[in-house]
Amino acid sequence: MSKTAVYSWRVSPELKRRLESAAHEAGTSVGRILEVAAEAWLERDASPAAEEKSEQDRLRRAILAHAGAFTSGDRAGSSEVEGRVRERIATKIERRPHRAPARAD
Repeated sequence: MSKTAVYSWRVSPELKRRLESAAHEAGTSVGRILEVAAEAWLERDASPAAEEKSEQDRLRRAILAHAGAFTSGDRAGSSEVEGRVRERIATKIERRPHRAPARAD
């Protein structure tokens, strides 16, 4: 693959010295070290979309562990699902012990 794009950025003198030293010891160029480092970073760490997807998958699994089907045996029940779900939630909430709201002092 031919390289035609140029990218430049500022680095501290210490980082520049370390890169040049590492390149010399490895018998390669600073550009090659930076290219390998950038490729590794992109594959491993620069994937916020993958991290977000993995977090979304984790949340989805947690939610689905508590989800279930609502069956009533009533064929017309699908038109009444919202009301029935609200009733079930209200019943569950009523069974919980009530806690006094925290006071803000």
